[in-house]
Amino acid sequence: MNNSIGKFEQAIAAFDRYNEGDPNHEEFEGKKFPKEILYAQRMTERLTHFEPSASEAVKLAARCQHIGRWEILRSSYPMDKKGYLQWRNAERIHHAKIAEQILIECGYEAETIERVKTLVLKKELATNAQTQLLEDVVCLVFIEHYLDEFADKHETGKVIDIIQKTIKKMTPKAIAAVDHLQVSDKTKSLLKLATSTTQLFGFEEIFMKDDIRCIPMVVRFKLDKCGIKLKLSQWNSFTIAERNRLARYEATSQAQLLSYRKLVELMVLDRAGETATEMPIEPNPAWAQVAEIHEALLNKVKEFGWTISLDQWKSLSDLQRFALTKLSRPSHENKNFEAAMKEFGLAK
Repeated sequence: MNNSIGKFEQAIAAFDRYNEGDPNHEEFEGKKFPKEILYAQRMTERLTHFEPSASEAVKLAARCQHIGRWEILRSSYPMDKKGYLQWRNAERIHHAKIAEQILIECGYEAETIERVKTLVLKKELATNAQTQLLEDVVCLVFIEHYLDEFADKHETGKVIDIIQKTIKKMTPKAIAAVDHLQVSDKTKSLLKLATSTTQLFGFEEIFMKDDIRCIPMVVRFKLDKCGIKLKLSQWNSFTIAERNRLARYEATSQAQLLSYRKLVELMVLDRAGETATEMPIEPNPAWAQVAEIHEALLNKVKEFGWTISLDQWKSLSDLQRFALTKLSRPSHENKNFEAAMKEFGLAK
């Protein structure tokens, strides 16, 4: 290795030289690049923008995230979910081994090499902030550069499901960063569709987990819009799959809301043996008013010593404004309101 430049620069250059061997190419701005070279550069650029103070280990891991990816073919594993997971795990181990050898040759100490390997292998995702940072960048790069291509190859339902799963991997900071990505109108539409009527908030997942035992905001939002009141006992009479279906069901247009209403009515009758209760649909609900913030929310915010500006209120999605409106009612526990404000980036 060239001793006239630092270890970090040598490692980045070595990662790139290895990735130049990728036989797969991608066209970008009128030029063709080895696919993994382009991916590695995009990872570095997004990390620099998203977290300029990232550690050297994270910067190294971002650059070698997919190093040598083409060397293990997806077709060498069964073409099912189990085979896919086996392939992904084999790829991570492969990336980590290549990175380890390059870092040794560049003179890195064992401690840094182990940190990079831990990051590339996605270990300690739930407890390691640096692993989560790398995961945030991976998700942002996918949305910004690869979601369009993925959407062209798959039906919309699968694309929406992948977007929702991707968002669940991300921190609130990364989710907020999505709004500032340079993406196509198609991707914007898919993102809006995936989050507008199907999103489970992080503060809800704490007490719902996998069985969705409480009625989530996204379901309550659609119920309010289609004029149905659902009791918790009725909700709990549904199977977990049915609850998930109601949460993920797209219901934005009037026709979709009508279909949603009929579906809920049938489910309540079939599972609970009851007739669903109708409720009036508010023509101008408080959450839909973006010209002013309703008094109940302002009062609730003041209880915590916070403030919320009109611009912040306008920047929220309909579902976020709906959630804050519901949570600002006196009957709701403060911990859910506090968690929602923090998740939406309105408080620390």
